[in-house]
Amino acid sequence: MLDEIMGSIDKVASVVDENIFTEQERAEILTQRLEIDANSDNQLAKMIRPIVTLITCAVWVFVHIASVFHKISPEVLYSCDAAFMTCIGFYFDSRRREKINQRKIIAAIKIEKEKLSQQRIQNRREARLERIRARKDNR
Repeated sequence: MLDEIMGSIDKVASVVDENIFTEQERAEILTQRLEIDANSDNQLAKMIRPIVTLITCAVWVFVHIASVFHKISPEVLYSCDAAFMTCIGFYFDSRRREKINQRKIIAAIKIEKEKLSQQRIQNRREARLERIRARKDNR
């Protein structure tokens, strides 16, 4: 009986572990999606953030202009403001992260090239020293 209960608990725990993500895992998944969109050949995938931002901006402007002429509840205005600020914040934050990641990639490539160059120089020095030692041994 106890084994059955423990088996059931283990099954539930494994399902929960598989389906719950930490904040870091969620951020990594979102970053991967953004990178896929940015590297895609499809123009719509590249333009989705600006399009959503522009649509949100247009709705925000429309709601605020309409609030001058018609009675619109404050909750709608606050919700519209929150959606607009969230969209703008996400757009600029994701652009900033893309640029930072791009700079990191470029820096990593430069560092790797420099390491290879230094390794090549070190290999040449070692080969030169071996040739000098071989000549001395032959004399």
